[in-house]
Amino acid sequence: MNAIVTSALEYAAKGFSVIPCQPDKKPFIAWTEYQTRRASADEISAWWQKWPKAMIGLVTGKFSGMLVIDCDTADGYQAIQHCIPDSLLFPIASTPRGGCHLYFRYPEGSNLTVGVGVMPGVDFRGEGGYVIA
Repeated sequence: MNAIVTSALEYAAKGFSVIPCQPDKKPFIAWTEYQTRRASADEISAWWQKWPKAMIGLVTGKFSGMLVIDCDTADGYQAIQHCIPDSLLFPIASTPRGGCHLYFRYPEGSNLTVGVGVMPGVDFRGEGGYVIA
């Protein structure tokens, strides 16, 4: 078993909804159903058997309980810092092109979807979105 499928299975075991994505970040599969159900370990293993170099997509939104702010540039990250209190702690992951993902719990009762260009270099992913892990 390769390291990518192992990681995908670990994400799934932690409660994330996992989907396999192509190098252009588009899913290999029709992924709408994974906004309301998690893939089984057998499904995940089969996907990575078929596409061993697939990237791991994590579904965002209500079902996953996750909202991600995607800063594509260092300037975007600096801009968003002015909107976040210094006392707020949250996970951050670096992205390959010098950006980062800021992970938050999806706000209960909200209808946040996907926002592109909400600030220069800043998008967000909520209901109906996903990010590459």
